[in-house]
Amino acid sequence: MKSNDIHKLSLQVASEKVINPLGFNFESVALHVAYGTDDFFLAGCLASMSSVTRFNKQTVIHFFIFINGECWIDDNEMERFAHQNGCLVSILRVQEDDRASLPTNKLWSTAIWYRFLMADYLADKMDRLLYLDSDIICNGSLDAFTHLDLQGNIAAAAHERGSEWWQQRAQTLNCPGIASGYFNTGVIYFDLRKWSSLNVTSQILSLLQNNDVVKRLTFYDQDLFNLVLWDNVLPLDGKYNVQFSINRVLKNTPQSDITRATLIHYIGPTKPWFSWATNYEACKPFWHALAESPWQDMPAMQPATSMHYRYAYLHMKKQNKTAKMMSYFSMYLLKKVLHTAKRVGV
Repeated sequence: MKSNDIHKLSLQVASEKVINPLGFNFESVALHVAYGTDDFFLAGCLASMSSVTRFNKQTVIHFFIFINGECWIDDNEMERFAHQNGCLVSILRVQEDDRASLPTNKLWSTAIWYRFLMADYLADKMDRLLYLDSDIICNGSLDAFTHLDLQGNIAAAAHERGSEWWQQRAQTLNCPGIASGYFNTGVIYFDLRKWSSLNVTSQILSLLQNNDVVKRLTFYDQDLFNLVLWDNVLPLDGKYNVQFSINRVLKNTPQSDITRATLIHYIGPTKPWFSWATNYEACKPFWHALAESPWQDMPAMQPATSMHYRYAYLHMKKQNKTAKMMSYFSMYLLKKVLHTAKRVGV
C-alpha cells in the first residue's frame, strides 16, 4: 500500500514484534496466517491460533496478529505458545488516526478493515497469506493452503449461501456480476503480490468515497471486497468456511454439520467465548482449543451491553436457568432505559 493510501484508510502499523523462540529461519515457514482483532475478539483469535496448530503440527506456521491500541497481549504467554507449538508469531499494533472515516456498527469495529491493511503491509514480505476471522476455529488440516493454485486469481474465498442470496446482493449493491457468486470474507487466501500490484486497496478506498456505494453497503468490508473482486476470486471448498450461528439454536433452526468442517465460522452476535453460550455442544471446539493453550484459564466473557443482556436472557431461558434468565432480563431493561435517557438528554 502506498503511504497516501494508508493515510486515507486511517490505519497504519505503529509497531511490530516478532516472537520466534525456536529461531526458525523465515524461509522455512510453510504457511502464513493473519488475524485482525480487538479486545472484544481477542479470546477468539487466541483459540483460533491454538486450533490451527492442533491440527497442523507438521507445518511451520507464522501467525500475524494485527491489534489496536486498546488490546493487550501478554508477551510471555505468546512466547510460551510459540515454543510449545513450534511456530512464529508477529504482533502488529495498529494506529487508528480517525475512527470516523471507516464505517462500523455495534457488531463490527474498525478491526474489520485490518485485512486490507495487512494485505498491503505484508506484500513485500511474502507471496501468499491466509486470513482468518477471529471467530473461526480450525477442525482439520490446512495443508491445501501450502500449495493452492489460485489459477491467476487475486484471492480464494468460499461462497456465502446460495444463488438467491447472490442475486439479492447483486441488486442491493448494483453489481450484476455478484449474481454469479457472493463470497464470505471470513476466510481469504491472498496472492499478496497481485493484490498490491493491482492496487486493490486503492480501488476499495475509491468506492468508500462514493456516497451512492456507501449507502448500499450492508456488510461493509465484505461488500466492498465482492464489488472489487467478484470476477477475480477462486471459489474455495465450502468446508473451509462452514458457518454456524449460536443464536439460531434458540429456535432450533437446522444448520450445517460443523463436525465435518475444516474451518468453523461462528457467525452472529453470540460468540462461543460468551458466558451464555458455554454449555452448547457446538461451542466445544472453541473451548477444547483454548484448553490446550497458555490461555486455558481465560474466563468466559460476561454480558456488557443491552444486546448482550438480551441474548444472555434468551439463552438462559432456552437452557431453563430461571434465576440467571431473570437477572439478565432485568439488566437488559436497565440498559435500555439508561440508553434511552442518554439519547433524549435526561
